[in-house]
Amino acid sequence: MVLKKGMKVTCVIADTEIKDARIQQEGTLFFICQNVVNGSDCKDKMGYEYSWFFDEDYPGRLDIKEFNLTDIEDAQEGDIIVNKYGKRKVLGICGEVYFLSVPDCFDRITEPSTAYTITELKQNSYSLVVEEPEDDTVDITVEGKTKTISRTSAKELNLID
Repeated sequence: MVLKKGMKVTCVIADTEIKDARIQQEGTLFFICQNVVNGSDCKDKMGYEYSWFFDEDYPGRLDIKEFNLTDIEDAQEGDIIVNKYGKRKVLGICGEVYFLSVPDCFDRITEPSTAYTITELKQNSYSLVVEEPEDDTVDITVEGKTKTISRTSAKELNLID
């Protein structure tokens, strides 16, 4: 498996199964960002509470697996779900109630009912959208020389939109 920054994974750290984690790469170092086991800190935990350093040559020691679940029961706050009417964002979960955005507009709740139970989400044929992590680098060519820089840096330098 090729590990990429931002890739959603499941893993086992210190005999603890972790179902919600992402790969972080800072320079040549790799971390698993998650909310369960405290370990070596990375600078950007990608919204998670903890990070855990690992050797990219030996990811098997942590039983890292690419997250590819599409079962709606695995939906968490911030996830995108989809059915035949479009994509919605899970804006929050309170007990057994899932609060969803309006279709294809992830920052609005304007419909009479945007609160659903898992049973209702299943009845409406919702499934999780598993998105590939965005490539966060770009190649910039200046005077015939090509360099790879972060997308954030390129935006700050007004080299890309």
